[in-house]
Amino acid sequence: MDRLRLNQMEDVKEALRPIQSQDTEAENPEGKALRIAGKAAEVVAEAYFAPKLWEKNGTVYRWMGVRTFKRYIPSGDAVIRMVRRGGGSHLGGFSLPEPTLDAAKKYDRYTRIWETVHAAGLAAAVTRISMSLTDGAVDKHTFINVATGLVNLYPVMLQRYNRARIYGLLKRAEKQEENKNTNPNSTGEPHTQNL
Repeated sequence: MDRLRLNQMEDVKEALRPIQSQDTEAENPEGKALRIAGKAAEVVAEAYFAPKLWEKNGTVYRWMGVRTFKRYIPSGDAVIRMVRRGGGSHLGGFSLPEPTLDAAKKYDRYTRIWETVHAAGLAAAVTRISMSLTDGAVDKHTFINVATGLVNLYPVMLQRYNRARIYGLLKRAEKQEENKNTNPNSTGEPHTQNL
């Protein structure tokens, strides 16, 4: 298990330990419950967003056409290439601006946001399709919902594909950091180090 997940598990264990207030007054039980619920939500979110074993090399997503989709979307490879040729560096939140650890972590957060937005749209479309099929009322709205579902499915897959690649960068950076800590002759700031 990688260090990132171990650190998060330690954070959860710490949050779930009985919280001792520094002063002698009893702590507000609602505040304690909210902190525990917040840490539990973080664990669930990390379990969902972390790339699964079958996602790590990206083969499934490439087979399903995610790379082709990525080329032609409004924030895709072709647009990013044009922005960079025109003197810009990146599209905020849609591309990795520089190969640093901080930039990779920030991009990971953006992939989570975009995936959540599109997953919500996908869930809404699937719900509406299910209701139409259950009621036996398949009409033009059902087909619109199918299209909406597909329009949201590919961005969800794209964010998962990108996140698996970012996790690979973060693991390499983690190994570089460990090597730097064991090698006293190395220099450089860990958060600005190129990946």
